Amino acid sequence: MIIKLQQVLKIVESTYLEQLLRTINRPTLSDFDLDSYNISVRPTRLPIYCGADGLVHLISHAPTLIDVDEFKNWVFVGKSSCHIRISPEFKRPVLDELIKSGFVLGMSSFETAFINGAQAITVTQLMRALVNAQVPEVRLNAFGMKASLCDLHHDLGAEDGPLSRWNWFDIGVYYPHEDIVLIRPAPGYSVFNTYPMFLELGRGYGSVTIKSKTLPTIDKVKIYPRIVHALKSTSTKHITSLPNNARSWHNALDSVVNKVQKLDDIYNDNVENYGGFRIECSITVSCLSRACRIAERTPYFHARHYVQP
Repeated sequence: MIIKLQQVLKIVESTYLEQLLRTINRPTLSDFDLDSYNISVRPTRLPIYCGADGLVHLISHAPTLIDVDEFKNWVFVGKSSCHIRISPEFKRPVLDELIKSGFVLGMSSFETAFINGAQAITVTQLMRALVNAQVPEVRLNAFGMKASLCDLHHDLGAEDGPLSRWNWFDIGVYYPHEDIVLIRPAPGYSVFNTYPMFLELGRGYGSVTIKSKTLPTIDKVKIYPRIVHALKSTSTKHITSLPNNARSWHNALDSVVNKVQKLDDIYNDNVENYGGFRIECSITVSCLSRACRIAERTPYFHARHYVQP
């Protein structure tokens, strides 16, 4: 039975906003966007995702990203429009195939990195090496694009393979509002993780994540204020730990003041540009078209379900 979300989550305390949320219609397909995809495909399909003549930068320093545990030891071969990974046993064979093609490469001693140094090749060259090394599937990870579904022209993940059961997609929808909206669970609901914002000013409200146990295809739901993206737009680096001396306190304060100034410069104090909130679901299905059908049906994307009755 689907959880009655309207009984367990409180968006804000203000009555007028609760009344507004009750009037919001269920989002349609045109309202959704794709924030990430994590899929397994055959090497011959790589040009569909990265372009046959596109560049791949071979990886010497493996990034950190979130994926299912089955792929935690896979090797980052390259970065194109997405991260490209292979099973560890194919690291040496693929490298040897590229060396046969004339590249001078040294294999990285780090388990999940591919080479030492730097080298760019084309997608077609990498695909040929993967095929010749008999790599059955590659793992593709892309995130952060928030691309409108109307702008996507391929059914991502539609090429069914042995590992496609672990394909998953982050699909989201924005709910704009003239105010900054912070969220927290209603008391007594431990299935939510809360991430408070704005210290005392936020009164314990911020962002929440929900581990779904009622819909097997939806693993996680995130609900967070849109101002999160506005803050990210001010800098590539943010404060990750509390200051512990006078100098670090002053540096932290300067950083906050700088962010506020940048927000004023970017948005001209127009809160509507970063007000409201976003709902995002991680959906585990083989392809994007199936994920979209689930997104249209699930109550998790409907703001009305999160309002206290």
